[in-house]
Amino acid sequence: MDTDLHIHSLHLRNLTFFSFFSELHHSNQVATTIMETAAISAVFLVSVAANAGAAVLVTCGRRLLANKTILTLNLFVADLLFVSMIPLIVTVRWTVSWELGYAACHTLLYVICMSGCVTITTLATISVERVQAILWLQTVPSLAPRMVTVTLVFIWAFSALTSLPLSLFFTVMEVDFPKLEHGHICTLKWPDPAGEIVWNVVFTALSFLLPGLIILVSYSKILQVG
Repeated sequence: MDTDLHIHSLHLRNLTFFSFFSELHHSNQVATTIMETAAISAVFLVSVAANAGAAVLVTCGRRLLANKTILTLNLFVADLLFVSMIPLIVTVRWTVSWELGYAACHTLLYVICMSGCVTITTLATISVERVQAILWLQTVPSLAPRMVTVTLVFIWAFSALTSLPLSLFFTVMEVDFPKLEHGHICTLKWPDPAGEIVWNVVFTALSFLLPGLIILVSYSKILQVG
């Protein structure tokens, strides 16, 4: 693979790319990194333990999982996928320069963004399922098992596709700082600024504003019924 297509030179005075997880210049670097590592590691351990424990409690003793239980488990899976990227982030905080290669660069923020999208979309789906059950006074699940499967496939496919540009356009770039040796950062490099604006608007609207509106409307109806 031609490295000239992927590795570029970046000078401090013309800094136009955000370094995301790398901090290439910092005064108390070691002390700061130690504190960050401790905090991020604590979040990782607590999240893994909490989500795994909650998943066990939700499924324990249930031969047939209810639809809302399956959707809740999907939240746990998305959260675990989100925090699974923390070890990579901690590694970058210590290496400073990006040393994890192109595959990790294309994957890291993509997985974080996709799992976040899955979480909020699943929460919107749960809110719709709950308001249907309450408004229709149903004692049985409001979603058929096949519909639950289709819904889960849609949630993950939708999240994966809408977040795809983060995987395609994240790349490793070489940086030149006046007082530091050459280093690398994993950064987002859009081929077209107009495309970046369009994606930002569409992604924000579809993946966050719309699900948030659905959640707001659904629970407002539930409160009105109550």
